[in-house]
Amino acid sequence: MNIRWGFEEDDEWDDPDGEGESTTESDESITGQDRDGIVTVAVNEAGDVVSVRLAGDWKNSVDPRALHTSVVDATNAATMHALAVQVEQVDMTGQPESGTGVQSSTSEYSERGDSMPITKEDAMRLVDTASADLERYLTQASTIIDAPVTTTSAGGHVTVSGRQRQVLDVSIDTNWVGDVRYTEIESELLDALTGFSTQSSLGELAQGPQSAAITELMSLASDPQALVRRIRRARES
Repeated sequence: MNIRWGFEEDDEWDDPDGEGESTTESDESITGQDRDGIVTVAVNEAGDVVSVRLAGDWKNSVDPRALHTSVVDATNAATMHALAVQVEQVDMTGQPESGTGVQSSTSEYSERGDSMPITKEDAMRLVDTASADLERYLTQASTIIDAPVTTTSAGGHVTVSGRQRQVLDVSIDTNWVGDVRYTEIESELLDALTGFSTQSSLGELAQGPQSAAITELMSLASDPQALVRRIRRARES
């Protein structure tokens, strides 16, 4: 890349094709760019930043004092693309994976078979337990989601802040950015953005609310005929 303001005459800084040894994304990465294509940010399917690239001629297209805006736009575009991929890949059965997320306070529902009778009282207890599990999940998730996050690169020249996995501001030391190689700029951007991704991550909570009661309630809702059969068995017993 050709990122140099203070050393225009030094060929050592040139990379006109933008193919120097920079952070690069894998084939599985999801990318986002700002409107002018100045910055490209790659994320994985979870929305975590894995690479940052600057266009080879970005210094001719944007004032260094405005570079932070391009970084914000590119990062949020990549995150939104990752979210769209996640939505497309959601299991249409609506069944959450077992073993992660909020666990039910009782094992009653994990022990009940699909063919077991279910009374009105059973159904109400199931709804109450699932609601309590969901409330606990929302409390845990909101604590992380609503908390403001600010991270600074190890070099101290880039600071990223935001909330709910959305980058709201990127601060870049304009004196520093004009005196270093493009690889250093990309490296510190990546450092700060990956730190932001890590601190904003929901971890296992990203799998959604999960418990034995929620699983059974969703199963009943997805198969009304099975629910009717179980109610009939309860009445006949």
